[in-house]
Amino acid sequence: DADLQAELRSYVQMDDECAICLERLATQEAAITRCGHAFHAECIKAVFAQVAKRCPYCRAEPVDIVPWADEEPAAVSAEMAQASSKVQALVELIRSSDKDTSLVVFSQSTQFLGLVEARLQSSSISSVRLEGTMSMQERVRNIGKFQEGAAKVALCSLKAVGAGVNLTRGSVAVLCDPWWSPAVEAQAVDRCHRIGQRRPVEVVRLVASGSVEEKIRAIQAQKRGIMEGLHRSREELQVTRIDMVMKLFE
Repeated sequence: DADLQAELRSYVQMDDECAICLERLATQEAAITRCGHAFHAECIKAVFAQVAKRCPYCRAEPVDIVPWADEEPAAVSAEMAQASSKVQALVELIRSSDKDTSLVVFSQSTQFLGLVEARLQSSSISSVRLEGTMSMQERVRNIGKFQEGAAKVALCSLKAVGAGVNLTRGSVAVLCDPWWSPAVEAQAVDRCHRIGQRRPVEVVRLVASGSVEEKIRAIQAQKRGIMEGLHRSREELQVTRIDMVMKLFE
């Protein structure tokens, strides 16, 4: 069941909804069918009992469901965090910021956020985590700590905190790894740039030189060009998309 658990975690981290009740998947309440579709355990059990023991998505007949199981967090040492040049650059950025400046750090990888958290702890810098696997109570509590100034840094999963969250305490938004869609990044940055923000919001991007991240940034620029040139023909747009994929292999 390890593969199904990993798939279920990805659903929760991406803030997916239960297709039955349309509520955000909560960690302790989530479950996944053998065919790989996630629901709240009570919702899917009710469907099995009242309608049919078939998956509402694909109509497969799963024998049972796999409920959420807490995962022991991997130990992250300060030495592991020290080995990452990107973590070092980020910590130096945080250290060099003014005492009254709060930062919001976005990453697609919760493992990377764990490395950053370990390094911040060893440097006596206060931080909170905001991820899709957290309960709503934990999320609200950590947002409150950050907004009240009890933590200097908010470490956020890019998509889990991409909408519906107010982080106006932060005046520096750090994007640690590029995402395919510029709109997803813009929406994340807007968590700081909302009503109530009284300071200019600075956006910092950490891009590894000579890596695939530079190519993704180039693809982002192309996507912006597509949005600005929607009047182009279908054939031109198709050629552009093929060029984007080919750039990854250059």
